[in-house]
Amino acid sequence: MIKRHCSVALFILSIVKDMDGIHVSLNDHHVLIFRFEGHNRLNSDLMKTAFSRFEHDIALDYTDDQKFPLLIDMPSMLSVSYGAARFTSSEAMIGRISAFAFVPHSTLQEHLVQQYEWYHNPPYPFRIFHSVEKAENWLSLFSNEFDSEDPRQPVVMVRDHQEH
Repeated sequence: MIKRHCSVALFILSIVKDMDGIHVSLNDHHVLIFRFEGHNRLNSDLMKTAFSRFEHDIALDYTDDQKFPLLIDMPSMLSVSYGAARFTSSEAMIGRISAFAFVPHSTLQEHLVQQYEWYHNPPYPFRIFHSVEKAENWLSLFSNEFDSEDPRQPVVMVRDHQEH
C-alpha cells in the first residue's frame, strides 16, 4: 500500500512540475538547460526552484565537484529581478556552473541580458546567443570533462604537442 501511495505522489509531483512551466534537463553534451515557459519575470524563486530541481533530479548522479554549463531559455521574459541576477553569483551556483549562456527571443530580452552582464559580471564565462543550437555548441566546450560511458568519472584530457 505504501509503494502505491509513493507512486501516486511521484506522479502528482511530475504533473505539478510540468504545470509550473519550469523545465530542467541535461542534454547529451552535459549542458544543463533551464527553460521557463509562461513566466514574464525571471525572479529568484524561479531560479532557486530550477536549481533545486537540478540538484535533486540530475546532480545526484554526479560527483559533488563536477560543474555543468548552463543555458537559460525564457521565451516570454519581460524583466529580471535583482535577486535572480544575484542568485547566479551565489556560492551554490558557482560550485556547480562552469559557463552560462542565454538565448534572447526579442530585442528587449537581449538588452536585459546585456544589463545583467554589465552589472553583475558573472563569475564564469558568459555569452548571449541568438539560437539554442549555437549556445549549446559553445557550452559543450565547458562540459568536456565528462566520460560518455560513466557520468561520474571525469575524462583526463591529454593533448599532443607537435613541433612544427
